[in-house]
Amino acid sequence: MTKYYYDPNMNRGYIPGRYVNKVVYLLIIFFLGHFGIQYFYVGKNFKGILCLLFCWTFIPSIIAVFSFIITLFRPTNEHGDIFIHY
Repeated sequence: MTKYYYDPNMNRGYIPGRYVNKVVYLLIIFFLGHFGIQYFYVGKNFKGILCLLFCWTFIPSIIAVFSFIITLFRPTNEHGDIFIHY
């Protein structure tokens, strides 16, 4: 479930997150997804540490395959970036 936050300076709600380059993100998932490096790239350090701790179980590899497929079909903005929410 996506959380919406209200920013009084912007006078509207926003979703916390950041934009990352889709091609770079896909390459990181493809080559380093077994270790969870894609989570460090987007700023989700706790998930990255968990993937590093459990990479010997190959669970992060399975998650990386699904993340790769989902990210492959995500739409980009005019700069080729995708939005990753926290």
